Amino acid sequence: MIYDARVYLAQLVMEKTRVQIKMETRQKKLNKSCDKIVRNRNSKNQIAIHNLNDDCLTHIFQCLSIIDRVKIEIVCKHWRDVGRKSWQNVKTLDKNVTIWGFDITRTEPSWMNDIFKTVLQRCGFYLRRDFCPNLEFIQMGSVNLTPMSVMSWTKNVHKLTENAFDNCTECCNDTLLSKLFMQSKRLQSLKIMHNNVLTGKCLLSLPVSMKAIVIDSCPNISFNQLNNVLERHCDQLEKLSLTKSCHVHFPTDANATLKMPTTLKIVEIRWCKVFNIDCILEMRNLEKLVLNGLDFLTDDFLVTLTSNCKMLYHLNIDACNNITNVGLREVVRLPRIEYLSLKRLSSITDSALTHIPNLKKLFCTCCINVADDGICTLIETCDSIEVLDVSYCCNITNRLVECAVNATRYRTNNVVLNLYLNGTSVMPYEFFTDYELLHLSLPNSYNDDLADEFKDDLMSGDNEYREMIMAWRAVFPDEQINLIDFQ
Repeated sequence: MIYDARVYLAQLVMEKTRVQIKMETRQKKLNKSCDKIVRNRNSKNQIAIHNLNDDCLTHIFQCLSIIDRVKIEIVCKHWRDVGRKSWQNVKTLDKNVTIWGFDITRTEPSWMNDIFKTVLQRCGFYLRRDFCPNLEFIQMGSVNLTPMSVMSWTKNVHKLTENAFDNCTECCNDTLLSKLFMQSKRLQSLKIMHNNVLTGKCLLSLPVSMKAIVIDSCPNISFNQLNNVLERHCDQLEKLSLTKSCHVHFPTDANATLKMPTTLKIVEIRWCKVFNIDCILEMRNLEKLVLNGLDFLTDDFLVTLTSNCKMLYHLNIDACNNITNVGLREVVRLPRIEYLSLKRLSSITDSALTHIPNLKKLFCTCCINVADDGICTLIETCDSIEVLDVSYCCNITNRLVECAVNATRYRTNNVVLNLYLNGTSVMPYEFFTDYELLHLSLPNSYNDDLADEFKDDLMSGDNEYREMIMAWRAVFPDEQINLIDFQ
């Protein structure tokens, strides 16, 4: 009996010890869990952003660049949900570096298409219901505008004020765009590029509040439709730009007139077969005029233009082959002229460019009869000039550079003169490239922008420019320039 009692007591003690061990182990685990919760809670309270509600987070996320908005979506589920909601307040999409967080113009086009589509899925390209309702401005860039995207915009986006279709597929016809424009009651600026099916009928659906219309490489826009659109928007339209458009259906009658409203401030017509644009002469408020590749433009037109359009400060008449010194002498008398582009005008000389008091930028590229005398006088009498491009003017020599060095040395307004001398007779080894108020682009320094511009001209079939280059090579055979380099 005594033995049995001892064994029983020993078993009780062991059982009690086992239970205590289990209880202590459980208590330790519970204490660790509590400590962890307390530590997490304390660490969370130390990060101020965790104390903000969703509205505050949304406001913060809206201030970030696009690349940062995408990054915050992988932080946690909460931030992902809040970040997705913040996209519906996006109002602007363009090529601005501050918007994207990186320079999209230097990005591989194929990659940029994927990036752009991903972003547009968030802020309104393939729109879901009530998604991105506040979008006001969008520039498509190289992304193709498809019928599906047009239908989505028509249903969901009604606050657009500016719209730029840089790459419009041929599936986007007048019917689809008419529906979009009818719903865009606030639209003020429109840009359409690269579409061979539009006839211009869709433009009649634009709201009467339009201020700017830009049409580029849309050759089937008919003359009559364009005139109807311009008559309808004659009150508020301020800018009209036509580039390589409308020339297929223009009437052959020389008396046919493009009826542009007289309220226009900016007119740009490039490489279009327009037969009568005399209405431009009645635009008293005209400030910027670009007329490129118009062979019918004459000196008489410029004489009348300068007498009527006194507000003009920007004039570009590149490749208008019938312009001579007679018209140019009247142009330089404009009181506000600051920008003058005379590229590839083979009939003008430097004698008409000696005195332009307020000029800031002058481009005389490929003007083969422009020489040192007139340009030197211009630099000496005009201390406000910032850009002077006499590239591929064969008669420009070291004398011009010497004159520019002396003239800028005594400038008191600290305006830097950028002088472009590619393809001239200047001997580059005699000069430095940079002075205090003078920056030189000498013949051996390659200019990418200039080469790209020449390449565009060559691809457009400008045979006259080819002849100029060949003539230049005949005079200066030692200089390294070849048409193949630009093709």
